[in-house]
Amino acid sequence: MWSWSGSSGRGTRVFIGIIGALALACSGGKDDDGRPEDTNPGDDDTGVTGDSDDGIDTGPAQVFDPEEASFIATFNGNEWSALEGYWTGGATSYLRANGGTSSRSENTIIEIKGDIHNAGRFPVLSIVYAEANAQSSFDLRYEVKNPPGVYFVVEGFSNGDELFGALEGEATVTDSIGSAGSVTWTGTTLRSWPTF
Repeated sequence: MWSWSGSSGRGTRVFIGIIGALALACSGGKDDDGRPEDTNPGDDDTGVTGDSDDGIDTGPAQVFDPEEASFIATFNGNEWSALEGYWTGGATSYLRANGGTSSRSENTIIEIKGDIHNAGRFPVLSIVYAEANAQSSFDLRYEVKNPPGVYFVVEGFSNGDELFGALEGEATVTDSIGSAGSVTWTGTTLRSWPTF
């Protein structure tokens, strides 16, 4: 019969201690919630954050040399260039661009899911392109919400805040206030686009 006192009791406690240590060693080093501990933290995927299901993949940004700011898009089969504009980042980010002539103004807003202060690939939530005669309200407004397969890819920055990136994919935008119908928006590229 086993006894917890005397020499046989000490031997039992030593035996149970050895068995416990072996059980912990064989369990794969699990933490308190039963998940395996990371025994190789140097192997972490530190360049990627976010949920891959939502299309957001971020990582370190490339540093570019400053250039003259440009915003160029292929719109309705033609090239459209902005004269000025800016970008803002946050939970939802925005690219804004303005163009046109002295008699007609053109404005574009691209809404993006995620913070484009980071390099990465972000889903586009909406594209709006609107035109108006000088001193008048908009008479043409092309737009699309949640265009499938359209992403904004942030490549990097110059001077810490001037954005380099490009739109990936193709969107059909439809005039919501006039009778211009639908056209295609694709191929947008930004170089040294300034932050607001």
